[in-house]
Amino acid sequence: MSSCIPVLAILLSSSFFVNPQPLYNSTAIAPTSWINSPSVPSTNFSFSFARVLLLQLNPDGYGPSFAAGFYCDFCNDDSLFFSIFIVSTDSAGIDTDSFLPQVIWTANQGHPVSENATLQLTSQSGLTLRDSDGSIIWTTDVGNRSVAGINITEYGNLVLFDKDNSSIWQSWEHPTDSLVIGQSLAGGQSLIAASSINTDLTDMPYLLITLLAGGLFAFVNSDPPQLYDQIALNLNKSVDNSTFMTFANGTLKMSSMLHKPKESQVLINLGAAKELMSRVARRLV
Repeated sequence: MSSCIPVLAILLSSSFFVNPQPLYNSTAIAPTSWINSPSVPSTNFSFSFARVLLLQLNPDGYGPSFAAGFYCDFCNDDSLFFSIFIVSTDSAGIDTDSFLPQVIWTANQGHPVSENATLQLTSQSGLTLRDSDGSIIWTTDVGNRSVAGINITEYGNLVLFDKDNSSIWQSWEHPTDSLVIGQSLAGGQSLIAASSINTDLTDMPYLLITLLAGGLFAFVNSDPPQLYDQIALNLNKSVDNSTFMTFANGTLKMSSMLHKPKESQVLINLGAAKELMSRVARRLV
């Protein structure tokens, strides 16, 4: 079986428009808009930079913390991503020397945006990411519910909530390339290798991990798809969104809402998570 490595990334964004939010706030109220503009201060790391939109500080006041915003790694002005990521923080703010940001989720995977792209938060649509030419790159599906605001939680979950603080949409239900502690991958969903986020996924093969009836499978998405690795399980039924793989207590466990929790099967033992950095689920690569 292939080795498991943590997903790396970072995210940041800039604020401007209807209700400007203070830097390093974990919550924003609708309506709000942010523009990815050079006029907004950037946090520079080795070969990358980020513009922070939301930041949930570590409860201890320092150490690894979750942020969301526009992120650029080994890129130019036309390769920016709206992401959730882990950064190191201290009493002065974001610490750029401790470690590089680690991306755990990307909205526009495979579809980077350029400078002056905008992220809008509205009560009708939730989040909408537009490129500099106004084209819609990504948006949340909130149905007919009214969005009151957005929050980045201490567990790295980006949540749209209503006036009663009930969740309408959350990034945890739409994993892209990794899982954090407590997060699940439902049957039929896939994780796509983080190294693929900078490319057009229609133009080249990429590695994805998906949960199927036979267990956990890794495929190269070529034509036809090629099996890369697998962890087989004895499942005699189809897998749907009632079956899921959860990252918890240093393991990846497969469970079903139709079965008792004790009947869950351990797929991979990753070892105990000793710090927030270990909340990033490891991918087969």
